[in-house]
Amino acid sequence: MNLLLFSDTHWELSKYIDKINFEGVDLIVFLWDNLIADFELLKNIPIRKIGILGNNDPSEGLTEKLDIFKHCSIEDITFKRILVKDKSFFGINGNVSYMLSETFSKNAKNPWIIEIQEKLENFVNMERVDVLISHFPCAGIMSWDNLMYRGLKSIRSFIEEKKPGYFFHGHMHNPGEVKLWDTKIIQIYPWKKVVL
Repeated sequence: MNLLLFSDTHWELSKYIDKINFEGVDLIVFLWDNLIADFELLKNIPIRKIGILGNNDPSEGLTEKLDIFKHCSIEDITFKRILVKDKSFFGINGNVSYMLSETFSKNAKNPWIIEIQEKLENFVNMERVDVLISHFPCAGIMSWDNLMYRGLKSIRSFIEEKKPGYFFHGHMHNPGEVKLWDTKIIQIYPWKKVVL
């Protein structure tokens, strides 16, 4: 399966679009922080599109909020497992509250913290997937120490326990590849083709 992944283009996809060959691409994957002008460039390309939100609002600069998923025919796979051809995919969005919730103890009393911690715990305990996507990196791998860039412990735990074939993420604006156990971790910026 041939994937074309985008992340963190931030209004600048027009700089790269002429260099991209869409021939043979089976699936376009958005790891987000792509804004409305970027999506408009890809909206009419007749290839299935999936994605998750990042930490920047794609409606930035518009007078009213726009459902980008619906507007651009992108399938939102946030906390959803889907099958594409013979590969299973699962997505975690770039909500900063996930990182915040991981700084609090499991005994936190705040309902939103409890809700997020349960959601992330359910994710870590779910069955293996072939491809995991997120806007944020996993803790300790191609991430930094400060809150906004340190990565999610829950993603690290899932990779160590379930060993998906691939983990794709954005956010760091620094493309690279590493391997953790049997998982190939690829940081996307601004776009990359990958053959699964």
